[in-house]
Amino acid sequence: MVSCFTASYDASKFFYFGFFAFTAVLTWILRDYAAAPLSHVGPMRSCLSIQDASLQADCAAKQVVLRMSFGNFIFFAAHFLCLLGVSRKEDHRRHLHTGLLPLQLAVWIGTLVAMFAIPSYVFDTYGQIARVLAGIFLVIQIILLLGFIYIMNDFLISKDQLSHRIALVGASTCMLAGGLVILGFMYHYYAPYASCSLNIFFITWTLIMALFFTGLSVSPWRAKGAGLLTAAIVFIYTAVVLFNALSSEPEDDACIRLTGVSGGLQIFFFFFGLVIIGVGVMTSSLEGSSFQVGNGDAGDGGLPYRPDWFHLIFMLASAYIAMIFTSWSLAGASRRLTNSRDWPSAWVKICSQWLCVLLYTWTLIAPTLLKDRAF
Repeated sequence: MVSCFTASYDASKFFYFGFFAFTAVLTWILRDYAAAPLSHVGPMRSCLSIQDASLQADCAAKQVVLRMSFGNFIFFAAHFLCLLGVSRKEDHRRHLHTGLLPLQLAVWIGTLVAMFAIPSYVFDTYGQIARVLAGIFLVIQIILLLGFIYIMNDFLISKDQLSHRIALVGASTCMLAGGLVILGFMYHYYAPYASCSLNIFFITWTLIMALFFTGLSVSPWRAKGAGLLTAAIVFIYTAVVLFNALSSEPEDDACIRLTGVSGGLQIFFFFFGLVIIGVGVMTSSLEGSSFQVGNGDAGDGGLPYRPDWFHLIFMLASAYIAMIFTSWSLAGASRRLTNSRDWPSAWVKICSQWLCVLLYTWTLIAPTLLKDRAF
């Protein structure tokens, strides 16, 4: 009976990521367009006791975000605990990951709906926990991204064909040029005056870091799998992250000349973040990645990847989505079409950019510094 509704491990990854992405978009829609009506339903009526209308709206929006996030968190946490330690095909618990997907979808939806019947004080506690878990997820996300970068570089280098070498050089050149264009764009729109010293520092420091790790990536001291392509991908990624951070600064900042398009930018950055999550999770189990999360061994009766770790990543990602939609501040949710326009959110993104550069630099020099260890 179970086999009739069992998907492959690759298909299961798409199932979980696809509906996770759908719930993230749904959270955004509910926060912006349904928070007020939902504030009259069940425990969310507690927001109506707030006298200030704007604070009342913030309360309702925050409650919607945290309830949707907690529903996803509970769903993936239950899977993580039930699948903990599963690594071989002989373990029948593996069917919980790949089997009965229609039933799992129904349970998932039911869990999300049930969240709106839970007292509000529960989510005050969850919000504090989610802030910590979201920070952990940012670190894991960067590690998964770096793993994907090395996989791409190894793939193109391993194909000793002219077309692949042209693709490698062409992609590297385009991304390096694209990163420089983004930095120039930010100089013009986010650092137009000499008084914008902080933004000038952020942009200039990004360029300095890029020059450093690009030079290191093509030096004799680099890691074996590194090269111009890995540096180019990290450069354009960090440039986009910085662009996201600067666009998250308060709108009343005198250094911001790019106005009237913040909603469109935030939509782009939101889906960019979802793509990064998807790429990291979908490629984390590929053979040859030195950054595999939950490494499997399908060739010896093992599984292609560890399903418990897979669900752990999405459990943490659920907490991260809550922070995106509340600007890392539990005082209230962001305004419509603006996921984060305040300094805490901007600084989180700046720190994640620096962390990405730090981790990438470590992957470049670690094999040279620690010659007795395998990487």
